[in-house]
Amino acid sequence: MSRKIAVGLFVILLASAFLLAAAQDTSSWKHYRNSEYGLEIAYPTHWQFIAGDADKIDKPPADGRHPAHAGETRGLFGLEIDGPTQSPDGGGSFDDGAIVTVSISGASGVIEDWNMKPDSSWYLRQSTPSDWVKRLTSIGAGDGLKKVPVDTNEFKGEIAVVCIGKNPCKIFEEIGGAYRTLPSGRVLFVSWDREAGGNDFSFQKYLLPMLSSFKMLK
Repeated sequence: MSRKIAVGLFVILLASAFLLAAAQDTSSWKHYRNSEYGLEIAYPTHWQFIAGDADKIDKPPADGRHPAHAGETRGLFGLEIDGPTQSPDGGGSFDDGAIVTVSISGASGVIEDWNMKPDSSWYLRQSTPSDWVKRLTSIGAGDGLKKVPVDTNEFKGEIAVVCIGKNPCKIFEEIGGAYRTLPSGRVLFVSWDREAGGNDFSFQKYLLPMLSSFKMLK
């Protein structure tokens, strides 16, 4: 099979997955509501819900610990699910499954996070929404690296889909995110990381329906 045909089949598979995502039944999903920011978004019931740092006080890292809060950016919540090969022993390893994080910016509309300089000092990194997406999807090359645009329910973004091997090219990883500017000027950020292709946690099956469920509260 020629490379052009293989790439064509890869694109067809992605398009088919988009159609499956559109048919995803989210009626049993739970709903996260935030009255402070006036928003609601659904998430899969069987995923582990991790509360964010929205109510924590701003402060820089101390005593070498990783900072829990970054500037005006608030972490609303995270989601995790283990894949079929994920070790139950933990220990900080997460090499299967998928991870979602949902954050909201301050009034400036930029996202802030703590980053470490080569000399091991922490600094507050500020990124525009588009730069944030580029940073997430800058993961190098693969046998079949494709960057799939996200444009749904006013969310804009991109997912880098990496596959390995040929005939067929198997999904290895998905990583990226999408953002939506709210009427207040704040920006909602939803990141996505599918750690391995051996599971069925595709962004079409879970991330896109989440984005589609988003709405502003009256």
